[in-house]
Amino acid sequence: MWRNRIAWLLVLLAALLAYLFDNNAGTLAVLLCAALIPSVLAFLALMPGKPMVVLELPEVWKRGEAVQCALRLKGASPLAEMRGKFFCLNRLTQEEVSSPLRTVFTVTALHCGTLEVGFEELYLYDPFGLLRRKAACEVPRTVQIFPRMFPMESALAEDGAWSIEGDRYSTVKPGSDPSETFQIREYIPGDSIRQIHWKLSEKTDHTMVRELGLPVAGKVLLLLETALLPGCRVDGAGIDAMLDVFVSLSHALTEDGVPHCAGWQKDGVYEEMEIEADTSGLPERLLALSIGPGESTVIGCRAGQALRPFAHTVIVSPYIPPDIDTLRGSGRVTVLLLDETEGAPLWDGGAAILPFSPGAFRETLARIEL
Repeated sequence: MWRNRIAWLLVLLAALLAYLFDNNAGTLAVLLCAALIPSVLAFLALMPGKPMVVLELPEVWKRGEAVQCALRLKGASPLAEMRGKFFCLNRLTQEEVSSPLRTVFTVTALHCGTLEVGFEELYLYDPFGLLRRKAACEVPRTVQIFPRMFPMESALAEDGAWSIEGDRYSTVKPGSDPSETFQIREYIPGDSIRQIHWKLSEKTDHTMVRELGLPVAGKVLLLLETALLPGCRVDGAGIDAMLDVFVSLSHALTEDGVPHCAGWQKDGVYEEMEIEADTSGLPERLLALSIGPGESTVIGCRAGQALRPFAHTVIVSPYIPPDIDTLRGSGRVTVLLLDETEGAPLWDGGAAILPFSPGAFRETLARIEL
């Protein structure tokens, strides 16, 4: 804009000098045109009013689809020219794209997430670019790009006892439920006298104690890791794969009539969602998250709350959680590990590690056992 003003002043100065050296009707007309035409057009283009820039977007977007968007200027002179920047921020992946403003443009949503679409530095200019005024615009619009479900079969391993009430009891860790026996063993100094099995002790001539059972919920817990610990990086394709796997597994469990819970952390706070009949509300909850640098894993966030353990815990994560040991002994643990190399299934001392890659996870995880 400053260049245009300097150029205009130079033209005015040249016209004025020409008129001073050669005082005639022609040089006077040139001077008047140089002074009045830009001024009048600037007034007409930026006349008082409330111009509004409206962004027209389609209601439904699909991942990877090129979507045409348009800008419409309301309440402004046709002589006004819009200038500014268009931006598109994916809240989930933290990816941002900006480009110069155009009346019609195309946006391609490469990855799923909640897209925030809006403008920056939006101004109206006169035809000569000498003056400008700030234009009002809509607040940033949001568009949701949903994950894609794929066919997945899940099989639940049967390795424990279920109570009449539907609860499941741990076979590897004692608890405090007097209605269920974990195991019977000989007395060890320090054991509670209340746990002594008197009748069996009389028969065996040895002091026997009864360890109480540890009930665990008869449901599956799906955990999505949203915190990237130092040294861990995940691109948009990897995040897409994690979300696709997460919603597909939840849908597969629902189709098999297996009630379960889905959990994650949002802004450092653990959240959990009960899923029984359908998964209709799950994608919206996931798209409200942000996957980025964090200090605590979802396991660590959940451990800070007095929550009941589960029979099966499945973690979809870009790394093996360093605090996975806290889950061992409370049920089966499976880590669906985002891995570019997609090696063979691993076993990490009680936790099954099933790696999958962004390019072939649909084939790799078509059938899994929890």
